[in-house]
Amino acid sequence: DENKYADNSHANERVWSDLVQEFLALRKSTEALLKSFFDKDLEQSGMASNSHISVLAICFIIIGHAEHHLNILRERYLVG
Repeated sequence: DENKYADNSHANERVWSDLVQEFLALRKSTEALLKSFFDKDLEQSGMASNSHISVLAICFIIIGHAEHHLNILRERYLVG
């Protein structure tokens, strides 16, 4: 539950620059993981949330999901 997670994240008690650095570190590690895949790895598929999906599709979802959250930050907190 994303709302319960947010309520217990203590994000409002953290320093903005620390949150930014944490995000950048996570993003960098995700990029390193995705770059480590070979074409044959990306072609693999399996089940996730009762749906058939490929590794390549999950990579796109990960990238898109990060962009989604960045857009929320821009819209809600970085206005003006």
